[in-house]
Amino acid sequence: MKQSGNMSIRKIIIYVLLLFCISIQASGQNKPVENLPQFLFPHFDTAVIIMKTGTRVNAVMNYNT
Repeated sequence: MKQSGNMSIRKIIIYVLLLFCISIQASGQNKPVENLPQFLFPHFDTAVIIMKTGTRVNAVMNYNT
């Protein structure tokens, strides 16, 4: 009985640690993504992509020069 109690406590601790790791937000770039020299347009804009299958996908895009 004592070992099963220790195993359940270990599982709970592992689950709590996993949830904590998942809930931490990563901070990305702080600069706005505008006026980058490698892109054709000064900002990203919404676009509709038509796949070979005919399905349409909305995405934010810009052209890389």
